Amino acid sequence: MTKIRIRSPQENAEVSLLRPDWEKRVRDLAECNDAGGAFQGDAPEPFSPDPCLCCWEGGTPPYTLTFSSGEDGSIGVSALVPYAFVWNLMTDRVYTLRIADAAGETAETVFRTAAGPRLIRFPVRPGGPNNFRDLGSWSGPQENRICQGRVYRGSACREGSFPEENRRLLTDFLRIRTELDLRYTEQIEAEKIVSSPLGPDVHWIHLPVNAYHAFEPEQCALFRQVIQVFADAENYPVFFHCSQGCDRTGEIAILLKALCGEDPETIFLDYELSSLYGFPRPRQIGYLTEWLGGIAAFSGADLPLEEQVRRYLLAVGVSAAEIEAVRRNLRSAPGVRQLERSEDSGE
Repeated sequence: MTKIRIRSPQENAEVSLLRPDWEKRVRDLAECNDAGGAFQGDAPEPFSPDPCLCCWEGGTPPYTLTFSSGEDGSIGVSALVPYAFVWNLMTDRVYTLRIADAAGETAETVFRTAAGPRLIRFPVRPGGPNNFRDLGSWSGPQENRICQGRVYRGSACREGSFPEENRRLLTDFLRIRTELDLRYTEQIEAEKIVSSPLGPDVHWIHLPVNAYHAFEPEQCALFRQVIQVFADAENYPVFFHCSQGCDRTGEIAILLKALCGEDPETIFLDYELSSLYGFPRPRQIGYLTEWLGGIAAFSGADLPLEEQVRRYLLAVGVSAAEIEAVRRNLRSAPGVRQLERSEDSGE
């Protein structure tokens, strides 16, 4: 029987889950096409977050790795060899890693994941959904952050077009309970969608908002209903999407983040993150600027974005109680739960 000695992550190390130049890359790609739409010419290479590399010496296989992070719960990973690549940890978190072997030997270390957006890696690539990430925040005062693990944004999941392993990541690992589909009615009818392709346990809600046209009477009602979905605590965790996860999805993300009081830099950087997936979206793009001007018209551009959004939502029929419920739900941690994930070491 040999003792386990953890080599990585080292005690109190900071582990980055994104390549170091991620923010510069987002800004560079966002500026590639001011007219919007997809890239003209070659799209950027597929972007993937980095794993947490765990390696150790000694012990008797098989090994069990357990990552614990307070109220976020724990993640279990199995390995047959003394190393493992672990994906989709939360960012800006202190984790305790415990490694146990078949003979009962254990070792622990504590490390922190670096701040930054939490991009989700799917087991099978390509296989979608694309442009997928946690809406949870990574900067600013803790009291104004959307908690990670509560809401996810991305492109549509089309039944039969994505692998079972990817579906299980959404339903079993991320525990998606509600799919909020923002696509146009004609898109839904063309694909004959009547329920969530994620399975019968996921509640499917279809609200066809029109990108950057939030101020027409019919659209005001739809935007009100969308926000009300997030006022119901029973809906969480929520996955919301349009077709590509850029514009309709981007609008709702801005409203939710602003409503929680996140700083504008984080809000608009999240909007620009779609550029990593082939959809350049600079924050100064014309139709976004025009839409934000429409939001400001309900209160005045001199007020903070949080107050502009609050007054807009009140004007379209969201109640003050519902606004507070949205804030409370988004800022609430998912709660302690065991997220079991078995994954052999390596890619």
